[in-house]
Amino acid sequence: MAKPTVAMNAVEPSSDFLIAVVVCNIVKLVSFIITLRVIKEAPLVTIGDAIPSSLEEPDDRTKGYSIISAYDVTTAKWRQPIGDLSEVRR
Repeated sequence: MAKPTVAMNAVEPSSDFLIAVVVCNIVKLVSFIITLRVIKEAPLVTIGDAIPSSLEEPDDRTKGYSIISAYDVTTAKWRQPIGDLSEVRR
């Protein structure tokens, strides 16, 4: 027959590992606090935040561009000085 045994379930985490995790979390918390204090305007966190921002403050460099082509990106046509960009299209 089977012998009854005592289950040995114990978690013995490394203290060095726990210290590293706590230090990383403290650094993360401090960086969050600094970011919240430094950034005064509403941050762009999601695409949902970026859409209203681009509608409220349109970028003059992309004025008139509904779709940008791979050619425009690879030749950096969209980096032209602010102004009418219609002359740089193919």
